[in-house]
Amino acid sequence: MIHKDPSVRSNLVDLHLVTGDHLPMIDLLVPKEMLSTQRLSLLMAWRSVSDLEAELFPVGMSLLGRQIVWELVRAHWQDECLSVKSLTLAVGGSENGTRRHLQRLEQAGLLLIREGRRDRRSLELSPSPLLLEAIERLLDALESAIQGSKHREEVGRS
Repeated sequence: MIHKDPSVRSNLVDLHLVTGDHLPMIDLLVPKEMLSTQRLSLLMAWRSVSDLEAELFPVGMSLLGRQIVWELVRAHWQDECLSVKSLTLAVGGSENGTRRHLQRLEQAGLLLIREGRRDRRSLELSPSPLLLEAIERLLDALESAIQGSKHREEVGRS
């Protein structure tokens, strides 16, 4: 199960949220002096993580879809209540686009929607255990990819 305490995982999620795209994020992780073979190795590992992300989440690879998933997880880790309106404000985009992505997540069993505790007219959104499991798998793959590229880099030096 995903732990809610701050860790390397939350730093990876924050980095993913800031960039919203895989390739610019790699540039933040890769030193400029890295050899092209090492960079290629890291890009291949990153692509496998990207493919896993596409397999796990039904929202497609749109930036809005990815931002919604990561915002749901961030709010869960920080024990925040998240409504459709606050989610839309956090990720940008239109409320209709956000609602369509939320419908897909709910149909796939990745999202729990409940009546608001304070205001029954509002809805509270939270990730389902299935989504948290998917995020766990994705972050494990990301950590493995980064560790694997570091190992290949060390082997290349010797």
